[in-house]
Amino acid sequence: MASHHYGWKVGVPAYVLASGIGLSRIESNRHNLSDVLAGATLGLIVGRTVARLDGDRPARKRLVSVGPATDPQGQGVGLALSASW
Repeated sequence: MASHHYGWKVGVPAYVLASGIGLSRIESNRHNLSDVLAGATLGLIVGRTVARLDGDRPARKRLVSVGPATDPQGQGVGLALSASW
């Protein structure tokens, strides 16, 4: 989140801008109020999670991650598992 890294002087204008964009999408009938509220909620949750995880060092150095994988031609689909201690 911008306010987490740069303070309220950046955070407040960012929220005002995001709110204005959301309202303009409703005004132009491109989104419903529920769409805008769902997007704002998701953005807030993801922003806070990323800012928290980026700012805090993990207590343990163990890391396990799972992600999508494909072959070089993009034909196969699978999972990639990565672990570090």
